[in-house]
Amino acid sequence: MRLTKGALVAVLAAGMTATAAVARTVDGGLVGASAPGASAASGARSADGWAARDQAEASSKTALARTAVIAAADDALAAADAAQTSGEATKVDDARLAKLDKARAKLKRLVTQMRTEQSVERRSSGAASRSSDRASGSASDDPAGTPADEPSSTGSDAATTPTPSSTASDAPASEASSAPSDTPTSVPDDSQGDGVAAPDLPDGLTSGALDPASAQPAPAVTAPTTADGPLTSAAESADVPSLGASSSADDEVTTVDHADDVEVPAVTGAEDDDTLALRDAVSEVVELSEVVEDTAEAKEAAAKKVAAKEAAQEKAAAQRAAWKASLLGYANGRIPASALCAPSFDTSALLRCDAAQDLEKLDAAYHAAFGTHLTISDSYRSYAGQVACRATKGSLCATPGTSNHGTGVAVDLGAGIQTFGTRQYAWMKAHAAQYGWHHPSWAETTKLEPWHWEYVG
Repeated sequence: MRLTKGALVAVLAAGMTATAAVARTVDGGLVGASAPGASAASGARSADGWAARDQAEASSKTALARTAVIAAADDALAAADAAQTSGEATKVDDARLAKLDKARAKLKRLVTQMRTEQSVERRSSGAASRSSDRASGSASDDPAGTPADEPSSTGSDAATTPTPSSTASDAPASEASSAPSDTPTSVPDDSQGDGVAAPDLPDGLTSGALDPASAQPAPAVTAPTTADGPLTSAAESADVPSLGASSSADDEVTTVDHADDVEVPAVTGAEDDDTLALRDAVSEVVELSEVVEDTAEAKEAAAKKVAAKEAAQEKAAAQRAAWKASLLGYANGRIPASALCAPSFDTSALLRCDAAQDLEKLDAAYHAAFGTHLTISDSYRSYAGQVACRATKGSLCATPGTSNHGTGVAVDLGAGIQTFGTRQYAWMKAHAAQYGWHHPSWAETTKLEPWHWEYVG
């Protein structure tokens, strides 16, 4: 059977149309399958794309883990600095401080090294991305002059009907309608190094003057001005936050002052050797910082305790000196009751305040030994009281105006103490001096008065 020339052309045209209609998407792009073996080639490209994607995802997780550990390292270094300062101030032993300083220096080296590696990796990744963008832009047209992301056309319409370009939406309608379908896509301009292709711009516009949402020129931002000039530099705009303020609560910078506050992120997947080494260094610095902090806190607490005790002693000494001096302006037997103090176990007895305080302590010891309190038969004796005593007891009482009772530093005791040879008297002789009280020698020789005790401080 023979085919006419017109029939043969029709058969060939139909076959080409069916073949060109077969296309599949690989990584977001349309790949024609009109040529023999195109299906196998596109499958290989798809497998390579998935493998590259998995590799990129794993690399991204590793990089994120490293960044998190570096952040923890920064916190550990801040805590170590604080611990070192505290340790030096409280005189923590040099061996512990030297150990912490060595570990801290090691951690600083590791952090600096890893940050340098990250910087190199980012520059390499940026360069590779820009190369890839330029390569994809140059290869967007197939050998036949038809863009790879456009369906093939057949028949006489293919030579005359313009095909929409992938960048037509970025240009004004008047230019898009006149652009031929086989015009190659422009190579992205990535001179800023951010991996984002700059759009094709109409004449008279510069980069940054287009609003992507409407493809219309964006309104210019005018810096606020004062009588002295602009408030902001030309590089600043209304949508860029000021360097002096945080744009959100998450941007706030916190300072770690204690090792207990350092949070090392948990291991969530495979990490490279450098990240694991950094983890170990962080743990060592945190542990040593805690040791120094605990030692410093213990030393500081002990120092505060000693200082508080010394302060209390100084205060008590000053008070006692004030009490002693408080009666110097009064004549013997002329001291008002308001200038005297009474022990709690006998509120009727009045003495100079420091004498009363120490008699209180003596009574507590006496009570622990005998189960009873001291018995006071006489304490401060006014001038009138001295006169009355002299009148009733004669030489047993001092000349009025000369008695130690008249200065508030003498007591007469009973309940066994008033008799020589008793257990109570013997106990007083053995312990009274510890509390500033003593039995004067004249009371044991010239005038026998076992009951009479005087305060000497």
